[in-house]
Amino acid sequence: MRPPLLHDGLPILSQRSPAARVRRIAIHNFKGIERLELQASSGSRHSTGSMMLLGENSTGKSSVLQALYLALATPAQRRGLRLDIEDLVSRERQGWKMVEEKPARVVVELDSDTSVDLTIDVNSGVKRTGGDLNVLVLAYGAHRVFRRGRSSGSAEASRTLFDSLAPIPDPSQWLREADDSEFKAVARALNEVLALKADDHISRDDEGNVQVKAHGRTTPIERMSDGYRSLFSMAVDIMRRMVERWGNLEEARGVVLIDEVETHLHPRWKMLIMSALRRAMPQVQFIVTTHDPLCLRGMVDGEVQVLVRNEDDGIEALTGLPNVQGMRAEQLLTSEFFGLASTTDPEMEALLEEYVRAATTASSNDEAVSKDALDMLAQRIAQTTLIGEVPAEQILAEATARYLSVRASKPLRTAAAREDAVRAVLDALDRGYGA
Repeated sequence: MRPPLLHDGLPILSQRSPAARVRRIAIHNFKGIERLELQASSGSRHSTGSMMLLGENSTGKSSVLQALYLALATPAQRRGLRLDIEDLVSRERQGWKMVEEKPARVVVELDSDTSVDLTIDVNSGVKRTGGDLNVLVLAYGAHRVFRRGRSSGSAEASRTLFDSLAPIPDPSQWLREADDSEFKAVARALNEVLALKADDHISRDDEGNVQVKAHGRTTPIERMSDGYRSLFSMAVDIMRRMVERWGNLEEARGVVLIDEVETHLHPRWKMLIMSALRRAMPQVQFIVTTHDPLCLRGMVDGEVQVLVRNEDDGIEALTGLPNVQGMRAEQLLTSEFFGLASTTDPEMEALLEEYVRAATTASSNDEAVSKDALDMLAQRIAQTTLIGEVPAEQILAEATARYLSVRASKPLRTAAAREDAVRAVLDALDRGYGA
């Protein structure tokens, strides 16, 4: 006997049924991505191998999530998005004239030893082969607002990933109608996600209305702040789909895609969100994007990917990234993850960039005028740790300037540039001190 089907066409599975996780993604000619491959962390007993994507605007972070969703979604879910195929494929132009539209291809390898191969062609449409139809995939865009009323299917929330005006369904109706076991399971998980204190909790009144007890008072969810309701709505929508499919959150499995996970979050929530989601649903794989270093809390070594534009304007992932665990926010900002030269104020940042350019010119051309400019800049920013007064500090400053110059212009060479800079410092110190 076949298991009953939910409204999105997926079967309700027993707790022992397998559900795959994403292990590798290969994207070709999808929107602005000509070619990109990402390898997910293999995970461990304590980790599902989730993934966080970083990168400046226009480096394809949202496109990666969209490609993943389209590859893993059911045909009914894809149709529900009502997308224009021409918006999904890469295009070649000569001036204003369209020369060629290239078919897009997305290959997703799963840890169930299967793979999904999705092709998108303007002429022949969308075709998917292979894969595991038991994968439950949910998606949430960067603009997460909710509307009142009953949900009409999981594709509704997923539309927010493709349409910034699409709302997340209001979860209040489902919470009012959920049986006691479902409600208690979701309420316990929400305590974690919303970072409620020990004496605070989510409850229902005699009429089934959902309310939050926090800070010594009880407030209906409708009267909470926009940020609170946004996080609440997304979290409940995820939990609802998982409970409907799996029966409980502890054994629930699936792939959840969230664009700009930091949206609407207070700094405290930003630091807790990934850890909280992963504790509440330990078997679920979260693949998210962010611009905020605070959201990297809760990720482990190998789970953070940085997308950059290479010298040919293609999109690539950086390699040789440091371990994200234990790094402070300012360390994250000035590391390869975010690529800032410093965390000082913008005026000081501009001076440092000017110093980098002057130091590079002086080193390559040995022009006195460039060295004079370098000395003047050094005096202006003498308070920063990048500039020193003794020879050893000045050598370190010059090596740092060279490294920052390479990192700014050629991000894919960051690891090699760092090694070259360290070697240059050691060589200069050896020469200067006769070691």
